[in-house]
Amino acid sequence: MIGPSASDIIAMRWRVRIWLRLATLALTIASVAWAALRLPEFLRVRRFAGTGFAPTPDPMALDWFAIPIAIFAVAIFIALVARFGLKMIVEVPRPKCPGCGYDMRKPTSDTCPECGLAIGAAGPR
Repeated sequence: MIGPSASDIIAMRWRVRIWLRLATLALTIASVAWAALRLPEFLRVRRFAGTGFAPTPDPMALDWFAIPIAIFAVAIFIALVARFGLKMIVEVPRPKCPGCGYDMRKPTSDTCPECGLAIGAAGPR
């Protein structure tokens, strides 16, 4: 057999899926930690702004919560890729005719219907 076996492809997909899930988990933890660390400071500045000595802070300013939201959006994108796009990352090789590249998934005979190359069960003769 030429190329990876089915078990090799399954193992590769599981490795990629695990790495993507770990990346999703790490980014989610990072975004929640960032927001949790900045929340007390934000509330303190907002409380101080209520006295009239400072302007009210914008919660969507980059240094408050926009960056954690962006990090979390990337984590969601990676999770979606891990769930739905894994077949595009680790694709299954399709048997092709070595002469012309014709798709040989459903061979009807031992010869390529496009170029006539003799192909056996073990490959080209």
